[in-house]
Amino acid sequence: MDINIKKLGSFIKDAFDGLWFNRNVAIASVVIVMSSLCLFGAYIAISMNVDYISKQFRSQYAISAYLEKGTPDERVEEIREELNNISNIATINFISEDDALNYCKEMFGDDADFLNGLEEDNPLRASFDVTLKDLTKAGETKEAIEKIIDVSWAKNNQDFVTKILNITKSFKNGSFVLMLLFSLISVFIVSNTIKISVSARKEDIYTMRYVGATNDYIVCPFVIEGIIIGLIGALIGYIVVLIGYTYCYYMIAGYIESLVSIYKTHQLALLLFGCFILFGLIIGALGSVYSVKRYIKA
Repeated sequence: MDINIKKLGSFIKDAFDGLWFNRNVAIASVVIVMSSLCLFGAYIAISMNVDYISKQFRSQYAISAYLEKGTPDERVEEIREELNNISNIATINFISEDDALNYCKEMFGDDADFLNGLEEDNPLRASFDVTLKDLTKAGETKEAIEKIIDVSWAKNNQDFVTKILNITKSFKNGSFVLMLLFSLISVFIVSNTIKISVSARKEDIYTMRYVGATNDYIVCPFVIEGIIIGLIGALIGYIVVLIGYTYCYYMIAGYIESLVSIYKTHQLALLLFGCFILFGLIIGALGSVYSVKRYIKA
């Protein structure tokens, strides 16, 4: 398509004229595109935070391997090496009997008097806390740990792992379907807007074809109309999502910061802007091309 600057300026002017002529439908299209992209932006922001929180839980999640009482130091080091040989184990942290007792004292604070005097006959066991590379293999990793000689038992919370993985998967699938549905609706609405604009200027189109205008020359203004609708909807949607996310961040961050952290607005802003502009262009262009092709044969 050979288009010079003068022609492009003419196409853009025709596109804005078409939008003004059908401004009510164009505004409705912008609102639909904005709504679709707001949902899309929310999907990205929430999905990224769900992944982020999930990774934090995964990094904090550990299997505790409790050792037999009286396991000698030499054997403890051998057990560490055997744990290192289990491929799914990411990190290993040894907790001695004294460390376990001190942790209990810290946990009970002022009420820890009943633990005094246990240093000489400590009932707690030494243990290894291990984190995993892949939480989906937590069960088989626990079984591998329990096969090690002098490991009394291993403790993990498989229900917790399963719930975290299921929640993450369910949210991603559900929100993706909603985002896809709204995107298809947006393409349909934009295509109808362009269709109305094409129908209103049929006589002009026939005249241009009669004098030898190419299809590209005729179609360009309508494609630009769709792109403008997509970009305007994207920019408004981006601002709405950014404001909404900032508000939600300050509403909930203070309540959960002791447990997990979430992305700050500036950490998502650039990614969201790029996604909004890209999808605004795609929705607008697809809607235009779909509509114009029904009226103009290539």
